[in-house]
Amino acid sequence: EFSHTFSNKEVRGEIHVFKIDKDAEEYISQGNADLDGAVYGLYAAEDIKHPNGKSEDVHKKDDLVAQGVIKDGKVDFTNLYLGNYYVKEISPGEGYLLDETIRKFEVDENGMVIGGGQITVENDFTKVKISKQDITNGKELPGAKLEVRKEDGTVVEAWTSTDKPHLIEALPEGDYVLRETMAPKGYQVAQDIHFTVKSTGEVQHVVMKDE
Repeated sequence: EFSHTFSNKEVRGEIHVFKIDKDAEEYISQGNADLDGAVYGLYAAEDIKHPNGKSEDVHKKDDLVAQGVIKDGKVDFTNLYLGNYYVKEISPGEGYLLDETIRKFEVDENGMVIGGGQITVENDFTKVKISKQDITNGKELPGAKLEVRKEDGTVVEAWTSTDKPHLIEALPEGDYVLRETMAPKGYQVAQDIHFTVKSTGEVQHVVMKDE
């Protein structure tokens, strides 16, 4: 969390960025905290002058005024000088997609934020659907013990297959291995499948077949 403090007591504009999952109905601080770690930047939308009117510009247009990391679902930028600003995401939480929206606001001479002092932003995330199928009929095959591992061997998720595909959400972009550790009775253990998770909100399908 970032706190940017100036000595001039007349300056008291502040903005609060709240971060939620695209499919969530509550703030991340009340639920899944995976969005923590996203980095937001506060930028000057114009040359920002000191309130005394005598000093040189405090910030030039498009200067990064402050940078904050989302913690417990939010980040605060406080004690802002009079002027126009904008907020944008610099990097998202792991498994989430970069939000490229620029959100503008203005701090007036009374320290009030025109356009609202609170911003709620949503982030989409990766979605990987893994199917375990019978090679003869393409139907979902229950009872297989499966793992998704990183390329270095770290297990990301393990489960037993059912009659429906298994969905993994917010899997960070990169290369992975789908491994069957135990096949259902009467089937052979399948070979590992290497797959890549791309930075997209579209559902990405991985299929492993047993014979």
